[in-house]
Amino acid sequence: MSSGSDASGVQRARERFLSVGRLDPGGARPDVLDSWRRSRALGVQPDHFDLPFVREPNADSPLSAAAAPVLHRIAADLSPQSVSAIVTSADGVVLQRVAPDMTIMNVLDTVQLAPGYSYAEEFVGTNGIGTALETGQPTFIRGGEHYVGTLGRLACAATPIRDPITRNTVGVLDLTCWAGESDPLLFALANSAGSHIEERMRALSHESETALLEAYLQEAKRFPLGVLAIGGEVVLMNRYLRAALDADDQTALLQHASDLLSSAMGAAALAVLPSGNAAKITGVERAGTRGGTNAVFHVHLAVDAIPHPLAIRQPGDVLVGASRDELGTLAELQAALRRVATLVAHGAAPSEVFSAVPDELARCLHVGHSTLFRFEADGTATLLAARQEPVFARLRVGKRFSLEGENIAAMVLHTGRAARMDSHDNASGSSAANVRALGVRSAVGAPVVVDGQVWGAAIVGSSRPEPLPPDTEARVGDFADLVATALANAQTREELTASRARIVVAADEARRRIERDLHDGAQQRLVSLGLDLRTAEATLPAGLHGVKAQIAAIATGLAEISQDLREISHGIHPAVLTKGGLGPALKTLARRSTVPVGLDFEIDRRLPESIEVAAYYVVAEALTNVAKHARASKVDVHVDTEHDNLRLVIRDDGIGGADSAKGSGLIGLIDRVEAVGGTMEISSRTGRGTSLLARIPFQIH
Repeated sequence: MSSGSDASGVQRARERFLSVGRLDPGGARPDVLDSWRRSRALGVQPDHFDLPFVREPNADSPLSAAAAPVLHRIAADLSPQSVSAIVTSADGVVLQRVAPDMTIMNVLDTVQLAPGYSYAEEFVGTNGIGTALETGQPTFIRGGEHYVGTLGRLACAATPIRDPITRNTVGVLDLTCWAGESDPLLFALANSAGSHIEERMRALSHESETALLEAYLQEAKRFPLGVLAIGGEVVLMNRYLRAALDADDQTALLQHASDLLSSAMGAAALAVLPSGNAAKITGVERAGTRGGTNAVFHVHLAVDAIPHPLAIRQPGDVLVGASRDELGTLAELQAALRRVATLVAHGAAPSEVFSAVPDELARCLHVGHSTLFRFEADGTATLLAARQEPVFARLRVGKRFSLEGENIAAMVLHTGRAARMDSHDNASGSSAANVRALGVRSAVGAPVVVDGQVWGAAIVGSSRPEPLPPDTEARVGDFADLVATALANAQTREELTASRARIVVAADEARRRIERDLHDGAQQRLVSLGLDLRTAEATLPAGLHGVKAQIAAIATGLAEISQDLREISHGIHPAVLTKGGLGPALKTLARRSTVPVGLDFEIDRRLPESIEVAAYYVVAEALTNVAKHARASKVDVHVDTEHDNLRLVIRDDGIGGADSAKGSGLIGLIDRVEAVGGTMEISSRTGRGTSLLARIPFQIH
């Protein structure tokens, strides 16, 4: 246990370092002094901190699974003492925290040593967690050795936790207690517990790898095409994928599959690989253990549409098993699928994909007739897009067709599978008659399936007397799958946008209600009390100067409180925005800003309320960010309209370097703009200031 003289010596050394920036030899331990220097260089404030909430902890990670029983055992063993056991991620974010003593737990809450907050040195300065991560060595920081004074009553022994396979640092185990009760044995206990966590990670890793291998082998036997398994540091890829993809494509495929690890089984993604090939990745098996979550995927490549994949040897060897025509067909099909897949992967509107699919099908299958239909609830089918040769009668896009009688669309709708008709000569029904009128003799269709329901059909037709090739169903099916993916992506984007918009509207309404309640309730009550006090002051006898002065002071205080409350209510939802519109509300923001604002407002009419509210809070949050972080001497705000968009341009002359990926306030701005269908562009080069350009669409009715 440190003596009182040692503690006071460290405190004096810290105060001297903070005042002059250096110490005489022996003033502090070398590792502590090095950390103090790093803390000062990082701009950490020595008297306070306000940590950002980084993210929700991942309780299912291998580290969390391995650490949980160790932490609880420490808590049980040390229950008579005020010791907290904490495990963090590699960036210092607290994942788990246990303590038998609520007193120390409350103190940890006060200093934000809690799940979701990072105790990296860049945020907190010298401390057990951050310094252990920075040095990669076990660390014991006591009392005044902390860089930030508010941590001075604590002591923390921390040790890095390393992955048992890669030996990379994955987190820190920290034991925190009162500085006055710290003991060197705590340091030894932290090292021992860290080793125990690493041993458990190794055991859980073996369990996880075994489960992944078994699931992979099972799927590799069942599925003839691409099979991929991912878990932790383990990747398994079958021979089919290794032969079909080069190194760059394999790396890109792994990244796309990794993005699906957190999705539900059955989730699929369409990926355009660096070579231009398209791959559909579907999760089929979850191999989860307490050591992590692993998954097995089926991979369907664009080349899979060819019934007999071609074996391509090294340059100089002979290409076998394919004619020149087959090679040309393969190249055309890959190019067509690649073009449509690129549209889907880049988030093109479904209507754009609808138009592309019939064109590409007709081109690569060499047919004169190609259509895309959507099935309606009344049993008809609506033509969404079509491609016909000039000699055919033109079909009108948007027209509804009956599905009675014998026709490909009806067969696809009723079976949910691909269908073909090699002749329409004797087919019954009006639809078959229309097909004959177009000159189509044989046809093949494939279903477009969305959320397990047959949504529509892609159909090709040929006027040649011979039937379409036997592999046509598979080729049309690939394009139908791309249409389904485009529809699912669009639906997901619409649902996300609608959900975010509902959240923003609800928050705005809550602000408006709070502002109204404050104005009609608390503010009016304060004004009334102030008037009563002034009346009482005026009616006092002339000789009671002391009482009169006290009442006057109270009345003045009430007036100040009322003004403060008015400012708070305006910040929640400004009444001037509702009554006067966006222009007056932005002028009020500019006037209150601590950084001088040049406002150029070029709109002469009211906009929809949701648009004005969004624009107001974008400017308000941007000015707050400038005041807090930019170190700017001025900020310019320009507001105008551009076609059917409200345009906001906000520029400051500050230090720049803002990055929304690092969890800055820019994320909230982007979310608010996108929630109303807008876009935001950010430019923030270091030393060049920050510029925001937001476009928010609107319609004036």
